[in-house]
Amino acid sequence: MATTANRRSADDGFSMLEAMVAASIVAICLVGSIGFVLTALRTTRAQASLLFAVTLATDAVETARTQAGSAVLKGRDLNSVQAQWSTATARVRAVVGANPLAVDSTAASGSGATATLPTVPTVTTDANGVTYRRSYFVNRCWQPTDGTTCQSTATGTAYLLVVVDLDWSVRGQCDQPPCEYVTAAQLAANNADAVFDPFADTV
Repeated sequence: MATTANRRSADDGFSMLEAMVAASIVAICLVGSIGFVLTALRTTRAQASLLFAVTLATDAVETARTQAGSAVLKGRDLNSVQAQWSTATARVRAVVGANPLAVDSTAASGSGATATLPTVPTVTTDANGVTYRRSYFVNRCWQPTDGTTCQSTATGTAYLLVVVDLDWSVRGQCDQPPCEYVTAAQLAANNADAVFDPFADTV
């Protein structure tokens, strides 16, 4: 007597319900993976931006080092320097401290924009379209004979304190945009030998 088999064979495939459940599981996994990938991309971009800023700052200090002593100040007239200082960030001011502004007393008023180390920001854009503003601040300081920190009191060896300030804006990268990287170097006032200061930080 013939019987009808009600059991589905393994070759019958998946039902619609099973396919939907499988698709839902895959979708949930993908959503989690996409979040991870996006976070990784943001982190990578932030690191790339900081590295680019550090490179620009290092290049800026190297530019200053190519100048012999007071040539660092060439073209940095008093009015331009004072106008620039009025825009200095809190972090730049913290690095400079009470050290006096350094100026080229022979420069014509308003010539700071075209100085060797200009008193206006120079703008650079990286391959990702991020725009960086680089600014030079130059102050005088004196290194005491006991080797302590360069200070504003005019005793000891005269130096020029060159502070380089980089800022850039990328959404979500910094707690308080724009992002900022500050570094500095001391240049002996009579030669081009730079001594890097131990402070270099980013916000």
